[in-house]
Amino acid sequence: MLAGGCSGDGASRGSAVKPAADASTGTVDLGVTLRCPSAGPTPLEQQLGACCYRRANTDRRAQPQYRVAGLQFSQPQSLANALLTSITTNSIDEERFNWLFTLEGADDDGPVTIRTGSARRQRDGRFAFTRGAGGIPWDPVTIEGSLLGAIWQGGPALQSVALVIFNPDGEHVDAELPIRELRLARAVMSPDRNCIGRRLLTSYDTDDGEVSGYLTLEDAGKVSVGIGGLDPIRLCMVLLGSPAASGECSALPRGEWQFPPDARCDGAGCRSGGCDPLHDCNAWIVRGTFAAQAVEVE
Repeated sequence: MLAGGCSGDGASRGSAVKPAADASTGTVDLGVTLRCPSAGPTPLEQQLGACCYRRANTDRRAQPQYRVAGLQFSQPQSLANALLTSITTNSIDEERFNWLFTLEGADDDGPVTIRTGSARRQRDGRFAFTRGAGGIPWDPVTIEGSLLGAIWQGGPALQSVALVIFNPDGEHVDAELPIRELRLARAVMSPDRNCIGRRLLTSYDTDDGEVSGYLTLEDAGKVSVGIGGLDPIRLCMVLLGSPAASGECSALPRGEWQFPPDARCDGAGCRSGGCDPLHDCNAWIVRGTFAAQAVEVE
């Protein structure tokens, strides 16, 4: 399911682009040829610049719009295995996993409003936030944040954010990742505001974006994950390190949990520590890094 940059397939099939500048520093990357993903519906000639962006933010600097192009989770450990990384990478490249960030009030330093959530790619190449309900509501959420120079941050979100991976048919769902108290610790925009991070040869440098939040055992028991064409299983089984197990996660003895929860969420909110992983911890801390590209959002 979730974690990663871009697949090796892009190395042989993607478009070759000479980036004019490093997306973070503006320094020229001499002699480096990147290859934009070719697995998705966006034509290669419409993937531009240092992060293969789709529509420049140049004329909307106060309201930049981004899609996550590369994603790498460091916590929980169960999300970082090679199979899940490959699935996530492919679904991002194929534009079936579309996580958007849009900003309002970014014309100057100070408060900004961040809107984030999952989206579908439209026939005209634009992206539209999803709405409705899966395991948890899919509607986008609003986060109050701040901007200083090229760096914005914000959170926590007051509602859960559902990150949805759609099946190739565009209607059915392969996976949902319901994150509580999403925080955007840091997002560094390129000077032209078209990129956060940049495309390397066949993957993304995700060091310029940082996110965190919590995944609860309860929420993860409400949603399923389709891995490699296998029958869907509960997301909580994946997080616990038992992807071959079936049934309800509560039926799996805690002594068999390879990756037990390390945080606790209750009516007062979520917090790390202060609980016993094998007794009363009921959530996992989520940490990750991301790269993003300018797109057009309906």
